[in-house]
Amino acid sequence: MSPAPDSDAPPPDDRDAGERATFTAEELREIEEAGITLGDAIRLIEAGFGTV
Repeated sequence: MSPAPDSDAPPPDDRDAGERATFTAEELREIEEAGITLGDAIRLIEAGFGTV
């Protein structure tokens, strides 16, 4: 039996790889609010640390 889904977890990302390589305006605001530069975010993604 699968564990209950985490209600705080974001919805699954069903965008393809090309779409995931872009950021929505909301995602850019979240990045900025976290104090992460866009360059840092891109490097983290390229290094395999998930998506922003």
